[in-house]
Amino acid sequence: KVIKKVTDGKTISSKGLEVVNMLICDLEARLSDKAFELTRFQKKSTLAAPHIQTATKLLFPPEMSGQAIVVASDALKKFTQ
Repeated sequence: KVIKKVTDGKTISSKGLEVVNMLICDLEARLSDKAFELTRFQKKSTLAAPHIQTATKLLFPPEMSGQAIVVASDALKKFTQ
């Protein structure tokens, strides 16, 4: 749905969609593993937003991680309102 809105009705093949889905799943797994590692390192039992933000900063290049954190924060604000 997002691709259709952004690209004026163009679509993606099922194979392309599968690749994008695998990429997103891999990124999510890496982020969660790093965030849980940080949680254990701090001897905490609860995963919190700062752990996810730090994991993002560690796994992505500086410009990309900063932008990702801003977009995620905006989405969270919009969702909680």
